[in-house]
Amino acid sequence: MTQNPGISPQNPVAGGPCGLSRSRGRVVGGEWNSCGLSRSRGRVVGGLAAGPGRWPWAVSLQLRGRHRCGGTLVTPQWVLSAAHCFQGPGGLRAPLSEWRAVVGRLRLDHEQGQELSVAELIVHPRFRGVRGGHDLVLVRLRPRAALGRDVGTVCLPRAGQRPPFGRSCWISGWGHVAENVSLPAGAPLQEAALPLLSPPTCNCLYSHLRRRDLARPARPGMVCAGGARGGQGACQADSGGAVSCGGAPGGRWVQFGVLSFALGCGRPHGPALATGVGGAHGRWLRRHLPPAAFVPELGPPPDPEMELGVCYGETPPPGCGTSGGPPLPLPPPPRWPWGVSLRGGEGRRCGGALLGGGWVLTAASCFIGAQDPEAWEAELWGAEPESHAPFPGDPAPSNHTHSSPSPATGHTHSTPPPPLTPPI
Repeated sequence: MTQNPGISPQNPVAGGPCGLSRSRGRVVGGEWNSCGLSRSRGRVVGGLAAGPGRWPWAVSLQLRGRHRCGGTLVTPQWVLSAAHCFQGPGGLRAPLSEWRAVVGRLRLDHEQGQELSVAELIVHPRFRGVRGGHDLVLVRLRPRAALGRDVGTVCLPRAGQRPPFGRSCWISGWGHVAENVSLPAGAPLQEAALPLLSPPTCNCLYSHLRRRDLARPARPGMVCAGGARGGQGACQADSGGAVSCGGAPGGRWVQFGVLSFALGCGRPHGPALATGVGGAHGRWLRRHLPPAAFVPELGPPPDPEMELGVCYGETPPPGCGTSGGPPLPLPPPPRWPWGVSLRGGEGRRCGGALLGGGWVLTAASCFIGAQDPEAWEAELWGAEPESHAPFPGDPAPSNHTHSSPSPATGHTHSTPPPPLTPPI
């Protein structure tokens, strides 16, 4: 792995604006002059086959001729992907000479498109493993990709641009279509629409699984794609692909995440986790990429309430709730018809339980040094403090109880329990 020489006037990056796809973009002088527009609507798990030019920035990163990960063309020279695709615990998984980046190819067994060499990797300096976040790598191509009808660049978010959490965004890839089930030979790039989720909502969904090893997997700087139902999502070999959202000014598509890992493939309450490309990660990207790689203008700010109800739905379960979610009714005050409060002199207080036959069971220690029955009152819980009224329909109890010392030790005990007179 080598260091990035940087972008400078002596090392320019060719290409036009980012984020437009084939349906409305035009090729002018061999350069892509617009970005992010798409002509079709859509297997990734549970997804649909993508049409030609639908995702012109989709890249297949291949090791020794076989698809291993996805990636996104962010300039004609640079691909953004997941660091774990290239780097394992012991360093690089393979020499760079054994990797190829394939662009402009809808079906991987066809020969159209371009096969480009990998000249350089820039791994995010804080990457240590997928669970730790920062799963980003920039891949420099040699030669640069030739932009055209089926090859274009996606836009990255501008500084300060907030992800539209709660909106339906898109993932795409050539990964498995189910757990341990490869994409059939000859099948095209797959796509699926999934809600874009913030880390708190993502962690809330994972909390339904009640698994200690998956507690709060979404760290700051991550985004998620998925929901509670499952059935659609990323799978093996989709890592490195984009989580992209449309609707930016000019019809541009903006990438907000790089797929990193997930619990299985499209499982309920197991959204795919992706490394966000804003915030601190955006600052890292801006150090290595030219301004043309970022969306040229901001749209209206996203609605902060679009995520409400994603985790718990319309009616939160008892004992659960999320900040800003629907209000929960206050539970009724507890009614324990057997509960008794015992009050003695000098501020003594004890609790007790009403037994059959008018007896109260309590702790003997309550009466040590205070064994005069006339000094004690018994009040049923739920009664009005001043009137000592019983529950509706219940006869009124006596308010006296007593305890007697043990002849052998002189210590107070509660056998037999003290009676209430008259019995209830």
